Amino acid sequence: MSEPLAHNGSNSSTHDKKFEAEQIESREVGVAPFGKRQKAARHCKRFWWVHLIIFCLSFLIIALCL
Repeated sequence: MSEPLAHNGSNSSTHDKKFEAEQIESREVGVAPFGKRQKAARHCKRFWWVHLIIFCLSFLIIALCL
């Protein structure tokens, strides 16, 4: 078995600092708080497929039981 190579932290820390700086810069751009309609619209855009599955299952249960 070969021994693990020694890791020089200078390259990694430089990359981490650069990545952290990029994250901070992107967070500085403020986004206005969402209203109720915007939250509902975002929810529907993200979870439309869950709503469709629930609708289809409930329709099938009702249609097959009647």
